[in-house]
Amino acid sequence: MNTGLKYFVEVARRGSFRGASGKLNVAASAISRQVRLLEEEYGTPLFQRGIKGVELTAAGEAFLVYAKGVDAERERLRESIDALTNLRRGHVRVASIDGIAAGPLADIIAAFRAEHGGITFEVRSMGTEAVAEAVRNGDAEIGIAFYSTSTDQVRVVKRVSDPLCAIVDRMHPLARSRKVKLADVLAYPVALPDPNFGIRRLIDAVCLARKLRPQIALETNSIETLRGYARSGAGPTLLPFLSSRRDVESGVVTALRIEDRRMRESSVDIFTHIVRPPSIAASAFLKVVCTAMERAAAHS
Repeated sequence: MNTGLKYFVEVARRGSFRGASGKLNVAASAISRQVRLLEEEYGTPLFQRGIKGVELTAAGEAFLVYAKGVDAERERLRESIDALTNLRRGHVRVASIDGIAAGPLADIIAAFRAEHGGITFEVRSMGTEAVAEAVRNGDAEIGIAFYSTSTDQVRVVKRVSDPLCAIVDRMHPLARSRKVKLADVLAYPVALPDPNFGIRRLIDAVCLARKLRPQIALETNSIETLRGYARSGAGPTLLPFLSSRRDVESGVVTALRIEDRRMRESSVDIFTHIVRPPSIAASAFLKVVCTAMERAAAHS
């Protein structure tokens, strides 16, 4: 990426010339001058400048997509040249739901890097819809999301079965059963993810269909907080098995299958952009993560 494009992208990310200056270790005036040259070249303002920082104009939004595409093409070229040396260098950008990012994904990345130590990763944790958006706009090459309904401009490479379970402390009254009805779980005060999560949308849809009204004691955007609620013995939470696997295997909680077809048929989707190909390093990791996630689900 040439200097002007590099500076422009960093200003867009930071929302200010000062923020970009701190990140790039370049004087803010030099960055501003390069952006001005771009604006003169294309004949339109790329940023709306204000007292508190800058915001992209409509033209700036379009130019940012272009600039990211140039950067991705450059990365693919560099990796193509280096590919013959067995993935000695590369960078993989992944957007993932929190439960997978902090669970199986971390283990998969560690195993991959044990064989390809020159490959680095950037993992962003976010909600299902944000994951799809990150893949669409080029911020991530690989997306991993639960119960994704937004498929515009993305291609699902692998759909892994990951049933929603009731997660309870081992001393909880429900723990004596291997399977439970959703109504039995919701008889207790529960912890649920907030409505931005694909998990929550599925739960709400099933509750509406079954005319069930959960007693929500805790609502959060943190999967770890939901796991902590269950571990504490305060009550059940509802999570996909893969998000809770470590706690189950360590013996601190029990995962109970819910006797509801829609809960059992839930999935984790692994996807890429429908047109823009992932880099060589990301393609290699994509194959590994699909196989590893499928294997983990098979042992659930």
